[in-house]
Amino acid sequence: MTIKTHPILLTTLILGLFALIGTTLVASTHQITKEKIKQNEYETLLKTLNSLIPSSSYDNQLIKDSVILKQNNGSDMTIYRARHNEQAIAAIINTSTKEGYNGLIQLIIGIHLDGSLAGVRILNHKETPGLGDAIEIRKSNWLTQFERKSLRQPKNIQWAVKKDGGTFDSITSATITSRAVIKSIKQTLEYFLAHKSEIFEVKK
Repeated sequence: MTIKTHPILLTTLILGLFALIGTTLVASTHQITKEKIKQNEYETLLKTLNSLIPSSSYDNQLIKDSVILKQNNGSDMTIYRARHNEQAIAAIINTSTKEGYNGLIQLIIGIHLDGSLAGVRILNHKETPGLGDAIEIRKSNWLTQFERKSLRQPKNIQWAVKKDGGTFDSITSATITSRAVIKSIKQTLEYFLAHKSEIFEVKK
């Protein structure tokens, strides 16, 4: 009886050992991959933020120095705060609009302390390839027309496409997309001016 059961027991132990080793390897690989993905996401985000506010202009940890506030529509909005010698110099606001031609457009908008735009980048969208996707900085320079603009220059009522009597160029054959982005930028500037002290408040 002992002679018959011993090989079975041995086989079971070997299979169990292989299963344990396999599980450990899978878990380790998952953890390593997870950390790598997290690091890549961090570096991609930092690169995007630095495209709006150069790293040479601030000395704090931009991603860690962030706050989540409520947008006027009630949804959460992440705001990264740039500081130099502990003095606020700019905010980078992650926001969105659902008024794109194909729905949601996610933007990230850099605003200097004086209320002027450092720049705008599109994080995600579903606009039509070859038309509305010109909102991407890698596809066209359309977004660069907003740099250094504010609610004072141009005047508030001129924050619209030229077709609507405003100041800004629209993307050819993508007026709805253009209107959505311009409206979102304007609303973000208004939010920044109305909540500047709250944005830069240091939580104890």
